[in-house]
Amino acid sequence: VRSSSAVMAAMSVTQSGQSIILKNGGMKSILRLINHLDFFIQREAMRCVANFAGSHRFRQYVVKEGGVETVTVAATTSGGIDVLRDSARAFSSFSIDNATRSIMIAQ
Repeated sequence: VRSSSAVMAAMSVTQSGQSIILKNGGMKSILRLINHLDFFIQREAMRCVANFAGSHRFRQYVVKEGGVETVTVAATTSGGIDVLRDSARAFSSFSIDNATRSIMIAQ
């Protein structure tokens, strides 16, 4: 699982990598990994979500799969600075989009 989360985080840096992840149903898996007990896996999964959130083309897929809620929970429960940094990066990207911002405010 550690190597898989690292690979997905690396792939999420590019739009072509993000497309591959989405085509293979990877977003649900990534969001589940944010709650994993292993901090390394949490960190890589959150990095991946932050990369998706930073893409105007792919941000909607994070939101549709419940990513805003998942990032919110991780940001309030994780003590790891890397997870907090990437959750802040994701929130910043979410807030750019009006529809996503509405979801965040509703929570």
